[in-house]
Amino acid sequence: ADSDIRNLILRFKQKTAYKYKMLYQEKLWQENYYEHVLRKDEDTKSIVKYIFENPIRKGLSCNILNYPYSGSFEFTLDEF
Repeated sequence: ADSDIRNLILRFKQKTAYKYKMLYQEKLWQENYYEHVLRKDEDTKSIVKYIFENPIRKGLSCNILNYPYSGSFEFTLDEF
């Protein structure tokens, strides 16, 4: 109940960015991240589909089933 997602993300990004910079001499993260709290009237499945399709939009994959870092505890990829 008292968790702080912003603080968690900030600390995670700081630690990983420092290590990455030491290894590769370049930035790892963009300046901000986008957060969206789902409301009860929003279709969760359409939001999940949008997120799963991010690698396709960025040219990292041609199909969500072929992208090795996609996954969910609630949905299977073949539902999309």
